Amino acid sequence: MRRISLLTCFISLIYVYAYAETVYFQNPGDNWNYITENGSYKDSQGNDLPADWSAEDWANADVIISPEFMNNDHIAGVNADWTVKSLTFADGIGPGNKQYIWWENERNGHTGAGKTVTVLENVNINTELGGPGQWNWWRWVVGGDFVIDIAATRATRNMTMHGLNGLIIGSETSEGNFIVENVGSLNMNHIGEAVEVFTEGLGVKVYGDFTVRNAGYFSMQSIKNGLYIGGNVTLRNIGDFTLSSAQGGVVMNQNLTADGIKNIFIENVKGGDGIRINGGVSLSNMNTFRANNSDGFYVGGDVTSANNDGWFDLCGIGRIDWQAKGGVHFAGATTDLRGFYGINMEAVGFFRAEGDFYTNQIAGETAGLGTDDVQIGTLLFDKNVEINGNANLSRSAYIKVGGDLNLKGTANAMFGQTYGADGQMVSSSNAGVEVLGNMNFDSGTKFGTWFRSVEEDPSRYAKNQFINVGGLNGNGILYTTNENVIDKTEAYSVTYTINSTGNSRFEGEIHQYTAGGNGTNPSHAQEADWENMKLNIVKNGTGTQSIIIRGYDSLWRGTVTVNEGTLKLFTPNTGRVKVDFTLNGGSLAVEYEKAGAHDPAADYMGYIRAGKIDIAGDTNIIFDVSAYYDGGYEADLIEADEVTGSGIATLVLDLDANYFTDGQPLEDLELKIFEIDNNNYDWAQAIVKVMYKGEDISSSFDKLVAYYSKEGDNGVYAVLNGIVVPEPATVAAILGAIALAFAAYRRRRR
Repeated sequence: MRRISLLTCFISLIYVYAYAETVYFQNPGDNWNYITENGSYKDSQGNDLPADWSAEDWANADVIISPEFMNNDHIAGVNADWTVKSLTFADGIGPGNKQYIWWENERNGHTGAGKTVTVLENVNINTELGGPGQWNWWRWVVGGDFVIDIAATRATRNMTMHGLNGLIIGSETSEGNFIVENVGSLNMNHIGEAVEVFTEGLGVKVYGDFTVRNAGYFSMQSIKNGLYIGGNVTLRNIGDFTLSSAQGGVVMNQNLTADGIKNIFIENVKGGDGIRINGGVSLSNMNTFRANNSDGFYVGGDVTSANNDGWFDLCGIGRIDWQAKGGVHFAGATTDLRGFYGINMEAVGFFRAEGDFYTNQIAGETAGLGTDDVQIGTLLFDKNVEINGNANLSRSAYIKVGGDLNLKGTANAMFGQTYGADGQMVSSSNAGVEVLGNMNFDSGTKFGTWFRSVEEDPSRYAKNQFINVGGLNGNGILYTTNENVIDKTEAYSVTYTINSTGNSRFEGEIHQYTAGGNGTNPSHAQEADWENMKLNIVKNGTGTQSIIIRGYDSLWRGTVTVNEGTLKLFTPNTGRVKVDFTLNGGSLAVEYEKAGAHDPAADYMGYIRAGKIDIAGDTNIIFDVSAYYDGGYEADLIEADEVTGSGIATLVLDLDANYFTDGQPLEDLELKIFEIDNNNYDWAQAIVKVMYKGEDISSSFDKLVAYYSKEGDNGVYAVLNGIVVPEPATVAAILGAIALAFAAYRRRRR
């Protein structure tokens, strides 16, 4: 016990000896005073500092500057390099009932310019600082926390800290935090800009957290040599927050969290990576987030947002030399901007979202624009994209979605591309829009490509657009041109290559617009323009793509090419629809207008209105057949202007399983499946095949042929004669005969 007591006393003595002195700065006169040279100090007992007070003493001193120890509201900068343990600007009432201190260099001559104030631990500002030329041209090195906290009763007071040459809070081995709260406004502008005094500024480095709470306005503008924040950035209950015109980049090494803010402006950042946030971003209960006109914008973690009224604005990111600066890059698993009105990417040179991307709207007519500044604007979404409103990316050079593109609600997506992935003009092998998953439509959502008149530079606006998708799903509208088309119509086409490996089903309309520049009063194309604007479909992949075109306002002129897999198609019987077909392989199936088994009470079957059909390769053409209660039969119909080709057409007749019955006889049944104005195909070489309940029952028929009736209705008829499936007794007899034959074979071998 005794030994412990002695040790305790010894430690206490060391503590007393090492304990820092509290020193109060006094301003004895009405003149401007420089700290450490013209000022006077007293200790906590009110005694003047001893004459032998040394630099080591200052390094252990807690220096307090308070209005109640001053005869005026002015103090000046330091006329020598100065190191203290802590520095506090205390609250209180100064001369003339003023509640602030002017902390500035000498008005003329800049006597204190270029000196470094080093605070080894904390800077605490608990009173208002103000005045012209505030905090001019000093180097600041702060070893610990930097805390600005004006009492809540005076939270509307403003603060100005202009002209710092640098602000360093903490170090790589000792984190220091920057905390601002209960302040009306704080301006810390022009940091490191005193180039007539210094060759370079120190910039701003905060190795710990950066926190602003309960402030009307925060501004840190015109920063030389960059801004680095090693910890988290937390912003709560403030007005506008501005970090702008930073040379050397802005780096937030961890997370950015903002809640209850009017606007965030982190913009005009040049050098470095532009704006780099290595952690995640959470933004809620605010208006606008703006990062415009910066060299780059990077977020390493997830992005979430909620209850925000304005735009997430990234205009002009990476527009100059975007390949070097990286443009916009979201590297987290999720970027969810549905809490904002939308994202504005006008004049963005490069964009990438590695995870799922959600937004209400995408704006920016010139997003990804191929201009003199940006030769190839690229938009990459590595996974899924969801758009709940309009998406105007009319001049984007190349767009790729690695997952599904989901168009939700009232989405009106208008994409336009000039270049493919390799920077060359788009072509059938070098699409400008690629969606590796499905393009999924809600009811009424729209997707189209942008058409520009070639009155401008024709090399910069592709007149033939190419889109690769994994599949088309849902209900919506496809544009051949969109509602923002220039007032005149020129020859133009858009080609969808469908690479489906699974099954997809699109039910919607195809529209074409001519007049109505910039979305004003668009009108449907007139008949004289129908052949100018074309929508083409190329079916690749082993899966089945169903496309049901509804509505007699639908306009579809173009070509359909089937190479593999199955394309199931229905078009309305209207003169506005006439599509050419090239059948190289795979299957073309005539689809019902409504999904499911056909209802015999309806007076229509599946239908395709075609122009020219070229059976270029061996292809299956699939027709559904229904039996009616009154004993009649009907099949799907393809109406064509002309049929040519040398490939073998296998005509697959799929008997409706709900209305045909086992054992039902079909005696020389003739089913009209084509109506052709000008036939140049030899239907005698066609193969007729019958399916029933998913099984091939062709062997049940003794007659399966097809012929073209040139006289009369110019129809192609499939002729069936036989039984749908053998009666059960017939099947038993066949099986019995096989069994007897097998038994006789075994006896013969013995």
